[in-house]
Amino acid sequence: MNLFKVLFISLVFGCTPVCAMQIIAPDKAENGAVIPVEVKFDKPLISGQRLELWVNDKLATHVGIVEGEISNFKIRVKSSSIKTTIKARILGGGNDGSIVSKNVIVTVVSSIGGSPSSVTALKEKKINGEIKLLMDSMNGFAGMLVLKDNGFNAEITGSAGVSKNPFVSVKGKFTDKITAKMKQGDGQATELARAPGNSPSRLVVSQEVPKQTSVNGKSVAASNGGKWPVGVVPGNLYIVTYGQKDNTYDKTLLVAAKSKEQAVAMVKNGIIEHNLIYNSANSIYKLSIKDKVVECIGSNWGATIMREMDRNLVSVSSCGANSPREAIQYASQLCSRKLGQPCNVAAGEDVRLIVSIGHSGAMPWRGTKPGPVDSAFPHTGMIYSSLGASTGQSTNFFIRSPEEAISQFGKTCGSSMFGRDAYSCWITSKNLDCIMSVEGNPRDKLPNQQKCVDSKLTAEGYLP
Repeated sequence: MNLFKVLFISLVFGCTPVCAMQIIAPDKAENGAVIPVEVKFDKPLISGQRLELWVNDKLATHVGIVEGEISNFKIRVKSSSIKTTIKARILGGGNDGSIVSKNVIVTVVSSIGGSPSSVTALKEKKINGEIKLLMDSMNGFAGMLVLKDNGFNAEITGSAGVSKNPFVSVKGKFTDKITAKMKQGDGQATELARAPGNSPSRLVVSQEVPKQTSVNGKSVAASNGGKWPVGVVPGNLYIVTYGQKDNTYDKTLLVAAKSKEQAVAMVKNGIIEHNLIYNSANSIYKLSIKDKVVECIGSNWGATIMREMDRNLVSVSSCGANSPREAIQYASQLCSRKLGQPCNVAAGEDVRLIVSIGHSGAMPWRGTKPGPVDSAFPHTGMIYSSLGASTGQSTNFFIRSPEEAISQFGKTCGSSMFGRDAYSCWITSKNLDCIMSVEGNPRDKLPNQQKCVDSKLTAEGYLP
């Protein structure tokens, strides 16, 4: 890509940091229920790379390339805002974070709500390396659309942000023998024509894309290759927001549950426990749940970053990632965007920075009553998810950025706030008992916490 093209795309479409694509969409859309969007790639999207398409900061669809390559993607989305921003983001293959955006003025907006519908029928047309699909579905589409051919495999997830009777077009290296199947919530792929309406009626924010990597010489797939980690009962991951009534101290929380209703109920119980503790202190500490719940279906990782300085709080969460690394990287971008600067701790700053991660599942690793929200130890950020982990209560003593937290998987940190050496950087659901046992010893007999390091939790996933 020449310099002029880079500058042109950056100025017209808002690309950062390096563009590998462009968005084609109308400057003005008469009907917010059907906004055609096309994403063209300057270089084909290849195996291991993913495309995310966002509408007003809500993920509408996600395309993962498992094998082969695509050069063009089309879909129709909805918008409930007159001033609409459509963003495309590439992940993987050295282009992590590449973003291009397009602003659209919508004359008649469309409501977006409820769960995406099951696909009951599918019409398709294949010609010259392009497959066009028209689905029968009342509200976006649920589940994962799997496109397969010899040497080609792409996975596309939808949401309620996709238009009614969705249209999808993909250009890539495949033949007219390419097939379209729907991957259900249980991970089974079935022909749409043979099993209509079987996809779950739940919002799909993101999905895992199996991606092989190597950790400590062992082959392991991110998010365990789409398979559920040992001991984790399949479920979902939710981002629930809670805080004070004046909205000045809102926090996000990763919750493992089978449904949104179950996730909200668990957080409400945690809030009740918290409010009972602070009932006699001050009403300002009383918390309530907010009407903001994000849902990520299937096996996926999420991350929460909390940065607090003089009661100025930034709390963000991401989910739907393939690995802890990816979850933290995206949460870091959200944090920086909200903060208006890198989500780090500068030298001399008195900042409380906590990074937490968690996996999806049927329930939190501590059960359906994990404890009160705003727990100090173990930190709330890790107790409501499966395989939860956190960098600790006062990470400003040894973690200065989310990126540094990634580098500390399987390691010990320097001296902690108590002056102890070799303090386990990541407190996890697996090593908490060990850490608590060490903490309970007299300080003059405190053993080295090296033995408490959870070596199976890596930046790429949980080792078997």
